[in-house]
Amino acid sequence: MSGSLLNPTNFRENQNFDKKKLRFPIDSNFKSKIEFTPFKVLPAKFKFRGPIPTEESNAFAGEFGGSTGETSLSPIRLQQIKEEKTELFLPLQFSVRDGIQYTDASLGLFGGRAYESIAGGEGLSGGLKEAIQGMGDSLVGLFDTLSSSGQLGALAAARAAQLPAIPQVARDIVGLAGRVTINPNTRTAFNGVSTRDFLFQFDFYPKSEQESETIYYIIRNFRLNAYPGRTKTDTKVPLAYDYPNLYKIRLLSGRDGSKIFRNIGTPIKLSYLQNIEANYSRNQGEGLFKNGAPTHVQLSLNFKEYKALDRADIEAEENDGFYHYEGQKAL
Repeated sequence: MSGSLLNPTNFRENQNFDKKKLRFPIDSNFKSKIEFTPFKVLPAKFKFRGPIPTEESNAFAGEFGGSTGETSLSPIRLQQIKEEKTELFLPLQFSVRDGIQYTDASLGLFGGRAYESIAGGEGLSGGLKEAIQGMGDSLVGLFDTLSSSGQLGALAAARAAQLPAIPQVARDIVGLAGRVTINPNTRTAFNGVSTRDFLFQFDFYPKSEQESETIYYIIRNFRLNAYPGRTKTDTKVPLAYDYPNLYKIRLLSGRDGSKIFRNIGTPIKLSYLQNIEANYSRNQGEGLFKNGAPTHVQLSLNFKEYKALDRADIEAEENDGFYHYEGQKAL
């Protein structure tokens, strides 16, 4: 297929290329490998029975039902794109980073007092009552301090200076004069879980034009599944995009020469391919192939899991249920 890298034919129409063999090296009997299997998410479908709901019919107020605007819904489905599965040699390095989000929550004087009471079992109302009582005591201390009618209560003044009604300037004056600062009562608050990113880097050194062709189609296949499709409409102008396909990624190793491959390391949820970078060059001391194909290709693929994990996902890592998409099997 000379010249295909300079003027490639359509991937799905090229009858000379076996789409079921997107693998590199093409003649390798893999002892370990990484599999990339694309899946298309077929969207849920809405169906209306009877007249289509309108604003005048008020069909969307409350629950659906009745003779007007009654709907049914077919669930999303997962469809494997078998002919576009890619098998590559196992990368030299595979990093997994789990990110749990935390922030500092400053409860302040009264929030800290209320939290202490609630955590101690007094309940919400009891904790707020304690905080309000503390507010009153601090106000008395502040007035005594400012009027000099009693002994200087630096701590009470500083506490009162934290009240929302006290201007910032007054807070600073009281704090400086009393030489005391209120503990912000900082706690660590759990905020959520970050979705994980995965970076895979490959160095391809094709030994023939056939292998260079294979590399081209492997990269093109990744790009085809990474980009969104155009949502079909009655107009020629693309008004919306369909979601890109998801990838099931598995790092596998044949154990003790067995043909049964086992997972390596932490498994990966179905993921979107969000970044592709391909660098084409000549291998040191070599030119290009006759068809103009490079003799060295560097490929970087950055994937992002479709959802954040929780404890149930970790517990399911040792079975195929881990790869399910919203209850749909990814087989």
